[in-house]
Amino acid sequence: TSLQRCPSNGTAERHLLRGMFFLKQAQLTEVSPYNAASQDMWRSLLNLADDAFRAGLETAGDNETVRFDDLGKDVVLKTALEQGRLVAARCRRDTVIAPDSVTWHQLEAFFGHYGVLKCTPH
Repeated sequence: TSLQRCPSNGTAERHLLRGMFFLKQAQLTEVSPYNAASQDMWRSLLNLADDAFRAGLETAGDNETVRFDDLGKDVVLKTALEQGRLVAARCRRDTVIAPDSVTWHQLEAFFGHYGVLKCTPH
């Protein structure tokens, strides 16, 4: 099952999970508008997430999928990696996604399920 495997180095799946880890770390980081160091740390975590998603896109096959048992479906890695970059860009305020848009619902179906769609702890 998907919960018992550990993706190999350099695979698109590993980059996806790594990017999601960095999104979660950014989300859990306490960011103060009065503390430049906390803001820099938060931005660097978002950049690390984006770098991981980008690296995954470079290695993913066009129709490569991976099974996420708890979602009960196969996920197209390129799509998930592109969406991960979009989540990081949204958190950096490089892009805006309307909450009732198709894009938002797609992000929420995967990244929201794993609790990494929010940008900050609040």
